[in-house]
Amino acid sequence: MKKLVDYSQYFAYITFGIVIVCAINFTLFHHGDLPENTLWEILFSSLLTTAVTVIFIPTDCGQKTGLVIRLILHYLCLYAIMSGCGLLFGWMDPSFGDAVMMLLSVAGVYFIAFLLHYSADKKLAKELNEILQKRNGENR
Repeated sequence: MKKLVDYSQYFAYITFGIVIVCAINFTLFHHGDLPENTLWEILFSSLLTTAVTVIFIPTDCGQKTGLVIRLILHYLCLYAIMSGCGLLFGWMDPSFGDAVMMLLSVAGVYFIAFLLHYSADKKLAKELNEILQKRNGENR
């Protein structure tokens, strides 16, 4: 059950990040209406990148170098998936400029999802600490 909750949280964070980055990119670089399939394409790419995220996010806090390597591999997999989706859905052309733009877009989604996850974890930690303080106060 916890895996399903984690998966749905990651999916929500990633989808939100992709929508924000797409909105910024579309506003800056495209004129006209948003194609009707774009929302389904965003959900599909979110589903794929969430699956990769669940695989790569460490469950233990092992060695620092292992964590860094895992995060780099995670980012590269996300970039590969989003580039594949970008080419498939016509979000990008196979050009250097579009590849760089996708690198930056993936970094933007990564940053947004990280901030959302961090703030949720920080809130949970605060709540748990308050519960522990109340229990310790009652046991004295």
